[in-house]
Amino acid sequence: MPRASEVQIDRILAHLVSTLDVVVHTSYKQLMTSRLHIASISGAFEDLERVNRSLQDANNQLKELDRLKSNFIATVSHELRTPLTSVIGYSEMLLEGMAGELGTEQRDYVKTILEKGESLLSLIGQVLDLSRIESGNVAILKTMVDLRELAKLALSDIVPQARKRDIKLETVFADDMPLLSADADKIRRVLTNLLGNAVKFTPVKGTITVKVSTEEALPVGSDRFNLFAPERNLYARVDVIDTGIGIPNDKLERIFDSFFQVDNSSTRQFGGTGLGLSIARNFTLAHRGKMTVTSVIGLGSTFTLLLPYVADDDRLDTQPVDGLRS
Repeated sequence: MPRASEVQIDRILAHLVSTLDVVVHTSYKQLMTSRLHIASISGAFEDLERVNRSLQDANNQLKELDRLKSNFIATVSHELRTPLTSVIGYSEMLLEGMAGELGTEQRDYVKTILEKGESLLSLIGQVLDLSRIESGNVAILKTMVDLRELAKLALSDIVPQARKRDIKLETVFADDMPLLSADADKIRRVLTNLLGNAVKFTPVKGTITVKVSTEEALPVGSDRFNLFAPERNLYARVDVIDTGIGIPNDKLERIFDSFFQVDNSSTRQFGGTGLGLSIARNFTLAHRGKMTVTSVIGLGSTFTLLLPYVADDDRLDTQPVDGLRS
């Protein structure tokens, strides 16, 4: 076998050394690149952790501020309600002549005091309701109720306002309806808020119709296009239909937001705080129900309330409802 010359051996060794240099250099370069990449990821992770800690701290501060705000609103509202109740009570006694007969002008003054006092008391009640809703401190006390009777009581609440505007009130009640497991006070206030809103935006000599019925519908929140959707449930339904000014389509999605006003200009024609519908919707959600609205400008609006006859948590006791938001 022929033996390689020293020159050939030197060439082979030189080529091998060169190849090893390339391999070592490439490996070192890859190692440095990996280390730099790891260092970059580690730095980014540390930055992300710092940002997350800052966001968590900010979130905790906001929660604390929200809690303090709710407590402040509740405290102030209670402090305002006590003297206001006295103002209303004494005004009623004056009108009844318990301090002597009043002249015509005096009676008008006292009536104005009483009317404004009751309006302010209603506003304070709404603020308190909102405070409880935001703090998740809404208790639902369920009993068996007749929704038609609650609708009649709610109508009686708004009769004086309707008469002032010569608004006609109509009712269409189903003849045979099962009793509903619900918080009578909360549902009455839902209906009163809906009717009060209808009176406010219905012109003189307009009409408000209240329909109470039952219907079968898919459970609230289910997909009606789902082939495997659950069976339809039985719901109590209330429609409050008015011949008012209507709501623009671009405002319908926000109509149940707290403090939202369709007309929020400084010269807006209609009063109110924008809390009534928000509170009504939240009380409805607390009953696992649903509230919707349809409207045509110039023709009026229809607010629909659906309440399930059998809810997932139906129990005849006091139930705190956590985390309600409009």
